[in-house]
Amino acid sequence: MTPLRGTCSGAINGVMTPDEALTLYRPIRTGIQRVLKTAVRVCSDADVKRAAKQLGVWSRGRIEVPSETAVDMVSDLALFEPNQRGTRAYDRFLGDHADTLEPGDVDLAHQMAGARFSIFRVLGRHDLAGVWVEDVIYGGEPIWVLDEGLEVSAPDGVEFAMRIFDAGDFYAGFGIVVPADPEVTDFCGQAVSRGNRLPVRHSLAAALYADAIWDEWMRLEEEHASRPRRAAPVMSCDEPSPVHGPSGAALRRRRSYI
Repeated sequence: MTPLRGTCSGAINGVMTPDEALTLYRPIRTGIQRVLKTAVRVCSDADVKRAAKQLGVWSRGRIEVPSETAVDMVSDLALFEPNQRGTRAYDRFLGDHADTLEPGDVDLAHQMAGARFSIFRVLGRHDLAGVWVEDVIYGGEPIWVLDEGLEVSAPDGVEFAMRIFDAGDFYAGFGIVVPADPEVTDFCGQAVSRGNRLPVRHSLAAALYADAIWDEWMRLEEEHASRPRRAAPVMSCDEPSPVHGPSGAALRRRRSYI
């Protein structure tokens, strides 16, 4: 695949070089983090509670998660997935609070509003930086995702899910990269090919995030169970679990897709 032609000044014969591509990408990467940090503040208690319930991490009136990554998943859903009325917290942020952003981040924030969450397959490395991917749910042309982490860690052919948006010369991702369950991929691909809605209870992001959190709980439970037990000192309460885990009922819940 040939390099994407860019608008970077100084490009040789109108074609971007790897250094120029990264020079464009890195400020966007840091800008995304600034936008998300500011935007999440507009999420109401109802937004957060809705997201936590969809992920199965709302228990006894609070959020119980296995890791900081799971907290990011709650924030992502609270911001970018519509509520029961079909509105998004992120759109409220753009309408009422975008002026709180640094001037250079306003356009970026509006670009991020068009992000889509889907399952992608890595086709290969881009000639400049990042990877070529294809959307295995919705199809379409190959997409250049400029992401240094994916370039280093994602082997060709691997399928994963994330939220990406058109950043101009390339696509950029944000949020969390999660494994793509082959069963979910197959169900969703068949549904879209037939013109049906995705066979998930809430959203594709909620289904895959919930599965990732479930897997993390299971891993932590197995690690905790395999640790050798120490004799409890006299006049001491039991050693607490390293994480606040979900209840037994929560651990027995069904996955979030049909």
